[in-house]
Amino acid sequence: MAAVNGLTLGMVPLPSGNPSFSNHTLDANNDGIAFGFQARGAEPITHILVRYGLRTGTPPAFIATLEGMTTGGAPDAADVGGGSPTAKIFTPPADTTWDGTQQAIELTNPFTPARGQFLIATIRYSSGTIDASNNSTFTNEVAGLVGNLGFPCSQRLTAGTWAKRQSFPCFGIRTATTRYGSPMEALYNTRSASTVGHRQAVKFTLPAGSGTTKKVKGIRFFGSPAGVSAAKAPVIGLWSAAGTIQTVTFDSDFSTGANSSYLAYDIYFDEVTLTALNFGTAYYAGMEVADAVNGGVLLNGLQLDSADDLDAYPGGSNFHLSTFDGTNWADDATVRPFAELILDDVSSAAGGIVTGLIGGGLAR
Repeated sequence: MAAVNGLTLGMVPLPSGNPSFSNHTLDANNDGIAFGFQARGAEPITHILVRYGLRTGTPPAFIATLEGMTTGGAPDAADVGGGSPTAKIFTPPADTTWDGTQQAIELTNPFTPARGQFLIATIRYSSGTIDASNNSTFTNEVAGLVGNLGFPCSQRLTAGTWAKRQSFPCFGIRTATTRYGSPMEALYNTRSASTVGHRQAVKFTLPAGSGTTKKVKGIRFFGSPAGVSAAKAPVIGLWSAAGTIQTVTFDSDFSTGANSSYLAYDIYFDEVTLTALNFGTAYYAGMEVADAVNGGVLLNGLQLDSADDLDAYPGGSNFHLSTFDGTNWADDATVRPFAELILDDVSSAAGGIVTGLIGGGLAR
C-alpha cells in the first residue's frame, strides 16, 4: 500500500541564508551561556557538547552544570545532581587548540533524568582572572538556519542577567549510547574537483524492516550546481553502488543564482517510471559534474565533530555525505548534507513506515 506520497525525507535544520556561528564572550564573572532542553529518555547524561569560539589571553576556569528550570524558563542555579553533582570545572588552553572546535565536557557525575524532564545546561565563570584580555567565547547559536527555535532554546548571561535568544541553538547532549540537541563543529562547503563524473551526494539507507520499497521522485538540496548553460549543466542523480538509477540534467540558468552556495533547489527526476528502491540498501542522491569547464559541484552541510553526532539528526548514521571520484565512492560520516529526499511512494507489507525518519521538509 502507499504509505507516503510527496513528503520529503531528510534533515533539519536547513539554511535560510549563509549560515554563521554566533559567539558570546564570557569576559566577566557574571557572564555565561545556557541551553534549555528536554531529556529524551531516562538514560544517564554524561557530557555537554559545546562549540568553543575563540580564546583570548589566558582563559579562566569555567564550570559546566546541568540545572533545573525556573517557572520563567531561566536556569535556577541548582545542580540537578544534588549530592552527586553534575558540575564540572574545566579550563580552556591558553592557545588556539580549542578554537572553532566542539568540546565534550564530561560531567563530574552522570545524571539520570526522567523522560521529558526540562533541564538547562549552563556554562559560567568559575575562577581565575577574567577580563577583556583573558576570556573565552562560546558558540551558543547559528544564524542563517531555518526556524529560530522556540524550544530548545539558547540563553546568554550578560552582567548577571539571563536573556533568551530567538535563534538556532548550537549544543549537544551525550549519553552512553546516543546524542541529541543540535551539535555541530563547522559548516561544510568543500567543492568537488572540476572533473567529469565526480559527485557529491547524500548517502541514505532506510532501515530494513521499516518498509518494503520506496520511490524517490526528487531531491531538495542546498549547494552550488555551478551550471552556466545547458551544455554545462550538472546532472542531478540517484545512484547505487552498482551504478546509475535515475538522473535529470539541470541547467542552473533556470535558477536565480547559478553559483550561490546557500540557495535551495527542488529538482525532480524525469523518468516516466520511477525505480522501486529496497529498504536496507544504501543509495546516493546528489550532483555530478557534467563538464570540466563548468567547475565542481558543492553540496553544503554540517561538519560534525564525530560520526556519533549524526544520532542527533533525523535518520542518524543512515544519512551522511559521500563523494565519487569517477571510480569509487568515499563516505564522510562526519558531514550531514543539507539535502532531503522527495518521496513518491513507500510500500510496506505491514502497512506503515518509521515516521521518525520523516522530517525537515514540506509536503509536495
